[in-house]
Amino acid sequence: MASETPVETIEAAPKVEAAPAPAAHASPAPDRVASAGSGNGGVAMAGLFAGVIGIVLALTYPQWTPIVYGSTGSSNRVTADQVRSELKGEIAALKATVSAMTEQQVALEQAIRTAKLPGILMVAEDLRVALADSKPYAGPLNLFRALTGGDEAAGRIIASIEARAEVGVPSISDLQDRFDDAAHAILTAEQRPQAQGDLASQVSETMASLTAATMRLRWRLDGAPTGDGVPAVVARAEQSVGKGEFQTAIDTLSVLPADRAALAASWIELVRARLAAETVREELDSYIIVTASRIQ
Repeated sequence: MASETPVETIEAAPKVEAAPAPAAHASPAPDRVASAGSGNGGVAMAGLFAGVIGIVLALTYPQWTPIVYGSTGSSNRVTADQVRSELKGEIAALKATVSAMTEQQVALEQAIRTAKLPGILMVAEDLRVALADSKPYAGPLNLFRALTGGDEAAGRIIASIEARAEVGVPSISDLQDRFDDAAHAILTAEQRPQAQGDLASQVSETMASLTAATMRLRWRLDGAPTGDGVPAVVARAEQSVGKGEFQTAIDTLSVLPADRAALAASWIELVRARLAAETVREELDSYIIVTASRIQ
């Protein structure tokens, strides 16, 4: 029994010492891995450095990159002449497109002008009718201006009648009626004596007015007097006014003395406005005819 005990002790001891052997055997693995990793990192850095150099060379010397520009002997090589040729072609195509767009714009503007023509005709006729009356015509004139735009002929028409658009131009019948006031004022001034005092002045003014009215009534019954006196001149001017010959009436009144002619100045101004309006009405007639001929 005593001899078996040492055997068990001797056999147990080697089992305890054998345990570190696997640990000592596994320690070289990390060194090998580290060595291997260090070698692979150097290769990767070298490859990256070579790639950067290649990119720099490719950007600096395009002829060294046949992939992009084609090799010298390749039929796919893009030359500067080919690039310029393609650019010229694109520029020519762009110019053609711009030209076509310009032609389309011109055609569109022409179509718009043509579409406006019927409206212009209507407004021009309204303005022509308004000018025959004595009422303001600012509305038709502004509409005519808006529709005709920068038309030169329309611009001349507008400029000649614009001044009285807000008040109108007296009609022919209005001017004939208003001449009575001018003629009466001239004849009354001619018959007025140089009276002294307020009462005498009032009496003389009344007598002068009655005398002027009587003279005009006699003209209408017996005919206008002859001669170069003030009553005769006024009588002849009145006859011209009754016939609608306003320019003749103005010419007749021009021989009066300055102080007597001044009494008819406001009437003459209205007559000239009417004559200008009549001229514009004739121009509007021609404008309407020409505009109507442009309608296809």
